[in-house]
Amino acid sequence: MKLLLCLASAAFVIAAQALFDQQIQKRAKVRKECKELTEVTQESINEAHSGVVSVDPKLKKYIRCFSKKTGVATEADDNNVEVLKAKLKRVANDEEMDKMVQKCVVKKVTPEATAYDIFSLLVAVQTITPEEDAKALQKIKVECQNETGVSVELITKALNGHWEDDPKLKQQVLCMCKKRGLVTKSGGLVVDAWKSQMKKVDANDEEAEKIINECVVKKDTPVETAFNALKYKNNGLNKESDVLAEDPKMNKHIFRLQRKTGLATEAGNTSIEVLKTNIKQMVGVEGVDKIVQECMIKNTHHRQERNSRW
Repeated sequence: MKLLLCLASAAFVIAAQALFDQQIQKRAKVRKECKELTEVTQESINEAHSGVVSVDPKLKKYIRCFSKKTGVATEADDNNVEVLKAKLKRVANDEEMDKMVQKCVVKKVTPEATAYDIFSLLVAVQTITPEEDAKALQKIKVECQNETGVSVELITKALNGHWEDDPKLKQQVLCMCKKRGLVTKSGGLVVDAWKSQMKKVDANDEEAEKIINECVVKKDTPVETAFNALKYKNNGLNKESDVLAEDPKMNKHIFRLQRKTGLATEAGNTSIEVLKTNIKQMVGVEGVDKIVQECMIKNTHHRQERNSRW
């Protein structure tokens, strides 16, 4: 699990490809609940995800249910504009994003119709996959790094939980948070966007809310506010992951996932080349060997700790 956390840290602001499996499980649970509640057919759901326009009332009820449970819509059926903007920011610049929001975030006659319009928008712009998100994040990281001049070493330390009190690193965090829609241009935290990100990687809404309450705190400057928020958000996720590491069923599930993706061999050894390829996709070529070495050391220590318990 420590190895997965090390990989996940490379995603930086999104906090966590290592916890992506949790995101899948949570979304699957929500889909199942909404599907049972609305009695929509899987065929209708599949067609909707393919961009096929539908008039199926059950599908629209399903989308409304899913939107509310994933934070795109509030319990009062209002559009959560900040969460929507955070999603669109990945695939559009500010001007394009504002145009899409103004056009689509309009209350319809029914909550179902409103939710369906938003869903259609997200399908139309092809809300991106984790792999594409990692590439987009890498692009943002490089852009911000060019602006701030922060060193790869400081970023690598932060990815592994060691947050240096460095002005360039703090500017890097603020720059990335702004470009990801987590912080406004004036430096204020977009709380709903932070909550949305937390809910993606934390299967427990109560724990996600707890971490958010700890990390989303206004400091003296926008730089300190963003730095504090990201630091405590990632640290909170790491603590949650340590708890997961104690669950034998979760460990088995993750091991099966690693084997299917080629990250682990049948014997349980880590494929260094696959690991390097994954990290390169997320953070670029620089510092890959160092990150891999640190991850492997952490994983070795974790195995020794785990074995000593038996």
